[in-house]
Amino acid sequence: RRQEAARQRRRRWMLVGGAVGGIAVLALVTALVFANLYWQAKTQRQRAEQHRQQAEGLIEFMLFDLRDSLQKVGRLDLLEQPAQGALRYFSELPETEMTPAALRQRGVALNNIGDVFQAKGNLSQALAAYQASLAIAERLARQDPANAGWQRDLPVSHDNIGTVRQAQGDLLGALAAYQAALAIRQRLAQQDPANAQWQTDLAKSHANIGVVRLAQGDLAGALAA
Repeated sequence: RRQEAARQRRRRWMLVGGAVGGIAVLALVTALVFANLYWQAKTQRQRAEQHRQQAEGLIEFMLFDLRDSLQKVGRLDLLEQPAQGALRYFSELPETEMTPAALRQRGVALNNIGDVFQAKGNLSQALAAYQASLAIAERLARQDPANAGWQRDLPVSHDNIGTVRQAQGDLLGALAAYQAALAIRQRLAQQDPANAQWQTDLAKSHANIGVVRLAQGDLAGALAA
């Protein structure tokens, strides 16, 4: 009886040990599977991040360097396809991945396509693009009022809108846009009077207002501006 009882105890311990071992193996396999899935996902995210950075680096070149080069040779029309491609890229980018830098690039792309439309004489589409760019500039400026670059984007968009309004014969609308740009530039120039760029931008706003005043027949206002 004692031997039988001992054998039964050994069998119970073997069963318990086998069960524990099976659970341990299952846990290990599960951990390995999850670890593999985690590293795969991390690798994919890293690759996706690398691809995104490469894409936005190319877009940065198209929006600034390429634009300046094409404008110098009078072929701004060649910017249309790159700008449209950049806008498609940003339209397909998930909102969670729309960083402030990417959002600013989208605003610049809208300005660029607006320039193309304006050069082609399509003023209504140019105006819509400039207004969409202005909305982005206002959003970024609210997010970080201390960011001078984002603040400077605001009057640029106002100027673009003013240029289209003036071309459309809407002198009051053009004047309002130029005055909005002037107010922002005056604030920036007061914050940093030694900044030559702010002073240059300020002079540009006064000149724009002077041109509109002259078109309105307001010679005294034009002269003052």
